[in-house]
Amino acid sequence: MTQDDFRQKCRAAGIGDDKPLFLVLEMLFDTAVAAKDAVQDGARGLTREGEADLVKRIARQADASMRDAAAKHRLRLERKTSLIAGTVAAACLLLGGGGGYWFGWSSGRHSVETTERQIAMAFQAGPDAAGIWLQLMRNNDPRKALDHCSGSTVWSDNGRQACSIPFWIDGPGAPENSNR
Repeated sequence: MTQDDFRQKCRAAGIGDDKPLFLVLEMLFDTAVAAKDAVQDGARGLTREGEADLVKRIARQADASMRDAAAKHRLRLERKTSLIAGTVAAACLLLGGGGGYWFGWSSGRHSVETTERQIAMAFQAGPDAAGIWLQLMRNNDPRKALDHCSGSTVWSDNGRQACSIPFWIDGPGAPENSNR
């Protein structure tokens, strides 16, 4: 039986080259082939020292064969593991990046849609009221105006809080010349 026949029989039995059992079987096969070759080459008339030397040679050959097969097997597993790990890492990056983008986009879109609905509700009083609200929004910065709401400027009426804030009804005037 040749090495190729041996591999085919192992595959037929469901033992692939990447299985640890294959390495053991391959080492046994190589040892049997080496012993057969030694016997066929006239080893039958060996002395005790010759037999001991033959056993040592076969053991060294089997050990070298096993080490070589184990090294090949390790390299196959390292490549396979690296490929799997790289694929998993790339998939995680793609899913994480895509998910983060989608979440940011959808939450930002939701926020804009909510604001649009609320502004539309504020403009329900008609086009004239909408124009007035638009002018007031252009003339005032709500964050700066609300900075004035503290202490004695805040009061409650019917369970709702209110405050006195500067509320500009006209647009900004001409800039003052500070060089005078």
